Amino acid sequence: MNRAEYWLMDSVVEACYPLFWLVLNTDDLEAAYNRVAHRMNKTELVDVLYNLVCRGDIVLHQMDQGETHLIPHPSCEEIMAGLQRERDIDYGLSAQGGACWESFTSPLWERFIDVGDYLDPIAKGEIIATDGALVEEYLSIHRFTTAIVPGTESWDVLSLWQATYWKTLPCGHRLQYIYDPHGVVPETPVWASAKLDHFNNWYTPLYE
Repeated sequence: MNRAEYWLMDSVVEACYPLFWLVLNTDDLEAAYNRVAHRMNKTELVDVLYNLVCRGDIVLHQMDQGETHLIPHPSCEEIMAGLQRERDIDYGLSAQGGACWESFTSPLWERFIDVGDYLDPIAKGEIIATDGALVEEYLSIHRFTTAIVPGTESWDVLSLWQATYWKTLPCGHRLQYIYDPHGVVPETPVWASAKLDHFNNWYTPLYE
């Protein structure tokens, strides 16, 4: 796997993204993906994406009237149309692509944490991990970024946890809560920032 292929596959480990995001200006792209830009032009992107699709590691979906449909055999022209936002196309890992990514990065799924804060229909959030103690540890730093309403926390256990759209784990301990989107949170201490970096390093990148 070369650097360009790795960048594209690694960018969608946790969620699928629109193809046109790949041609955002450098600052917006790095903010959207929270990583250094890939530095490929449109022609190079089409070539690499097409190879990954043909190999079966990347799949493309098109949004049509609010529903998502797999594009079975995408052409270079369709990929370019997605990059240029002429068609509403997302890209993501296939199950094969996910397994390939795992073989290069050796992820520690026991350290993976899924965190989501939502506003619709109410301001509700959740933290999920394979270990409840890990959820509580993450919660200790999450309170510095999210104004969780005291007394709204509730726990349950997922017998099968869809950790990502392509990866299922045997068990997930889930903490749900209500938060105040306009609430004031304390300033994040240095120790919390360092711990957050630790949580984010749950696999070994193939390339920096």
